Amino acid sequence: MYPHNAVLLRCMSYEKGCRPFVCDTDQTRSNCLERFIFAYELPSNVKVSSLAVPPLDSIFHIVPSNANNSPSCPLCRGDVIGWIVIGEVQLHLNQKKRCCEEECCMFVGNFNELQKHTQQKHPDSRPSEIDPGILLGKLIGRISSNLLIL
Repeated sequence: MYPHNAVLLRCMSYEKGCRPFVCDTDQTRSNCLERFIFAYELPSNVKVSSLAVPPLDSIFHIVPSNANNSPSCPLCRGDVIGWIVIGEVQLHLNQKKRCCEEECCMFVGNFNELQKHTQQKHPDSRPSEIDPGILLGKLIGRISSNLLIL
């Protein structure tokens, strides 16, 4: 079980109400933000701005204006200008109920309850090792690194 590390993408339609959230976990899980950055060939060390006025527990990342191809919002398809990591949203999403990922298990609980449940009832489970999204991401990474070598 993994916590929600929700990241709010800031697009050109933000003032009109567009609020696309993506996950920001680590590379061993299906990290949507990492895939988004990789898909648009954004630099991994994107600048952090203190000019924005997000909530106090937030960090605003700016997409460089000289990016090769401008990233598109997954909801409205407008240009993405950055993203905000909002701690309060992450806490809220961790309180939402989720189902256990184990086959034939009917347990439902929030992140903390689910984490405790999986440690007690499924201590040997490794769902991230068989996640097709992760396997596909690893395969794409290997292929692209081999192409760079050629």
